[in-house]
Amino acid sequence: MKYKTIKGALFFVVLISILTACSDKEQKSRYPEYYREYNKLLTLEKNKEYLEAIKLIQTIERWVPFVPVDHLLKFRSISSKYGDCELTQHYFQQAVYNGFEYQSYNYEDDNCPALINDKIKPRSLPLDEAYKSVVMDLYKKDQAIRNSGSSDFSDTDASNMKVLLEWMEEKGYPSSDKVGRKAASKIFLVLLHYDEDKDNEILGPILDDAYHNGYLSPENYAWIIDRRRNWGNDLPPYYYQLPTPDVFMMSDEEKAEINKRRDEIGLRPLEDMNIKKTEDGGISIEITH
Repeated sequence: MKYKTIKGALFFVVLISILTACSDKEQKSRYPEYYREYNKLLTLEKNKEYLEAIKLIQTIERWVPFVPVDHLLKFRSISSKYGDCELTQHYFQQAVYNGFEYQSYNYEDDNCPALINDKIKPRSLPLDEAYKSVVMDLYKKDQAIRNSGSSDFSDTDASNMKVLLEWMEEKGYPSSDKVGRKAASKIFLVLLHYDEDKDNEILGPILDDAYHNGYLSPENYAWIIDRRRNWGNDLPPYYYQLPTPDVFMMSDEEKAEINKRRDEIGLRPLEDMNIKKTEDGGISIEITH
């Protein structure tokens, strides 16, 4: 049976299992607010206002049940720049608890040089190595077909998604606290490339749930939504995380409407993306803080 017929059995099970939880999380989730403030944090860091940044960190980290590993590492970096080695150690430890595989990370620090292995406590619950292996295998297949010279990725993408949905049904979304930071970051591409799901009929509830649990960043969430609209249905992007040339012809009112949608999931406004035309007629994006 080809995977596109799965909209019955497997999809029904996965969808029913998450719809109620997803609805509740969307009502209560503070992630949009959290991401807005996180963007302000980056500006504070850029301006070397480290004390104010730490105060903001200690406010927003209480808003959400799961702080992404990359954010915890940013909190660690800011704490180190401020010279608070206790906080530096604390956020590094929290990153490990949330799935950061620190053994291969170079975390030598001039400001806080005492960050050494024997000060890091291992997770009480080990990563799911079987799930992690499956995720990495799906990612390798995703990349192999794209590097093979073939222009037909659909069978591989459908097969990958069939396997992923089966594992998610049993294990839940492959978040960093389940499979580690590296594998969790790779699964985004597998989700992104499932273009057969043109209207996100299958992935929509899963993406919403992952976003409202802190497992999928607003940038990656918007990227998937925009790709499906633009590549699958020939519709304009919704969030313009993947901007098209028409962004240069929009009125201020149209940009304001897009920025409103972006703000609803914690994305920076279009102006902060610094979108420019390139000499070859393409588009360049440089994120500003």
